[in-house]
Amino acid sequence: MSPQHTVARVLERLVLLLSCVILAISALSAGAVVYIRHEVTTTATRFTPLIDGSSRMRVAITDAQSEYRGYLLTKDRMYLERYRADREEFRRETAEFRELAGGQVGAEAMDELVDAGDRWFAAVDVQVTRVADGREGDISSTAATFDRVEVAHDDLVEEVSAAREGRRDRYRAAMSISLVAIILASLVALSATLRQSWKVRRYLISPLRSLYSTVVNHEAGAVAARADTTRGAQEVRAVATAFNSLAEVNDSMRRERERQLDLYRLTSRVVGQLSRRDDEADGTWDDACRELSARLGVDATTIYEIEGDEIVTAGSYRSPSADFTPLLVDISVPSLREMLADVPALFGHTPDEIFALFPDRLAGTADLHGVRAWALHPLVVSGEVVGILSIAAMREHHWEASEEQAIRRVAEYAGHALAERRVVAELSALDAQKSDFVATTSHELRTPLTSIAGYLELIEDGDFGPLQPRQAHALEVISRNVSRLRLLIDELLLLNRLDSGAAGAERRVLDMRLLVTSVGESMKPVADAAGVELVVSTGTHSQPVEVERDQVERAIGNLTSNGVKFTPRGGRVELRIEADDAWVRVICRDTGMGIPDEDQAHLFQRFYRASNAREQQVQGTGLGLVIVETIARMHGGGVELASSVGVGTTVTVTLPRAGSAHASAEPASPGTATA
Repeated sequence: MSPQHTVARVLERLVLLLSCVILAISALSAGAVVYIRHEVTTTATRFTPLIDGSSRMRVAITDAQSEYRGYLLTKDRMYLERYRADREEFRRETAEFRELAGGQVGAEAMDELVDAGDRWFAAVDVQVTRVADGREGDISSTAATFDRVEVAHDDLVEEVSAAREGRRDRYRAAMSISLVAIILASLVALSATLRQSWKVRRYLISPLRSLYSTVVNHEAGAVAARADTTRGAQEVRAVATAFNSLAEVNDSMRRERERQLDLYRLTSRVVGQLSRRDDEADGTWDDACRELSARLGVDATTIYEIEGDEIVTAGSYRSPSADFTPLLVDISVPSLREMLADVPALFGHTPDEIFALFPDRLAGTADLHGVRAWALHPLVVSGEVVGILSIAAMREHHWEASEEQAIRRVAEYAGHALAERRVVAELSALDAQKSDFVATTSHELRTPLTSIAGYLELIEDGDFGPLQPRQAHALEVISRNVSRLRLLIDELLLLNRLDSGAAGAERRVLDMRLLVTSVGESMKPVADAAGVELVVSTGTHSQPVEVERDQVERAIGNLTSNGVKFTPRGGRVELRIEADDAWVRVICRDTGMGIPDEDQAHLFQRFYRASNAREQQVQGTGLGLVIVETIARMHGGGVELASSVGVGTTVTVTLPRAGSAHASAEPASPGTATA
């Protein structure tokens, strides 16, 4: 294609042509506008004022005639004064007309008008003098003279109007000529523009549309679409060529991204398998190694765990062609740590690279077993090597950057998983020790406590002799604290069994109304003795829940006992059930002392008691709500508390309804307190 068909040349010609057309039309239009504006301005500033001035002259001399007649008829000098004023007005208007006309318009007609006017004014003055001398004036003597004034004025107006119409005819002709010139210029410009537009369409628009269509198809998913590089101007073909090159690069990058995404999904699945316990059926560490080997296209993947000075296999997979034991089991841990101390990761693509990069002993192990590509990544957590990830292939394998990233991610998570397994094992051991300690300690405390309680009862019964009042009071205090200590030990044992999962019995589907009614019946005597009204409302519809009966009754009993304990005589405790399709709620509302706002956030902490309860020395262990909350969570529910000092407290225990989606849910989060 010749240089004249480049985008620059085509557009330059089009722009130059359009510029010339615009310039020519603009010049014609501007000239016509300037000329017409001049004519209009001249008409507006000269001829229109002349017409107006002639009209004012006619008005002035007509008014003078009227005043003159009035004077002759009435002899009133007021008319004479008005006449003289109108005469001066006429002469002033004639002077202004001469100045505005400049001798170019109506000069002769103006002279005739002035001469006729002067003769009429002279004739009028004669009649005015006659009247002043006491004689009668003759109006008819001035009529012929005034007629000549009117004729002269009509001639002046006709001459000025003719001059104005001549001006208008000239600028109308100029407008017509300009319009014809502009139309002719536009036709010439249109012809030239159409020719240039055809070239623009051929060399720019059509090729660009084709290129645009290709880009849109490519964006819509037709990644194989390519642009036509044989049509259009040079720059368009260059853009098409560049687009094709970019499409090839993007296609390559897309394949790389798909590979990266595939490896990312792989690592996500592997991480999920590493997160599962060995006793779960849907994934183990061996499965993770098998998955990793299959997607990377290698023959052996092993995760080693370093425990002290021993190295064990945490997970492993070897294809049938990899007929060898795990590569690192025969190497001592100190030697491995020394070899990998300063090496974050090793990637050998070929046997030569393995010998060049790996420590000699590891390279020898690879050669012994026929390994031709090997990736070795230490599993480091907090600066400590807790294991090693080994991936080997029996043929040369180029470790791509995306594969190296995937291996690093798996290694990072495997290290954390190993460390977490150790921590979980240690915590499980500590928890077991804690449970044993609490159980043993509580059991050992109950034995002497039972003996103390027995002797207290004997002393109070008088088996060791009569008691003085002070002694009886002291024994009453001791007995009360023995009971409190026994309750504390029982609740500690219960919490320990709940935490360890040893307190559970077989769950059964029960009607919550039966449990609430049972608790209400057992707490009724206690409430009556305390002077507190206990109201139980269970409704008429069955509210099934799948629970361990003793535990739930214990939780409801704790709520009711707290309500009675913290409500003064004459107060009220209400125990009722509310439910919907998913949840069953047991609500205990009292009119007791209430709980301060600053204490409510801590009520579900063990041994914590509200400040006003401590100040009023209300007995309690600080474990009641903790037990309620623990039992509720074990059943997939929760506890909510709302309280105001001096008003009362409302505690709501929520449990999943039997058969609902929540009935098989995991234990809920700890309870919450709201003011």
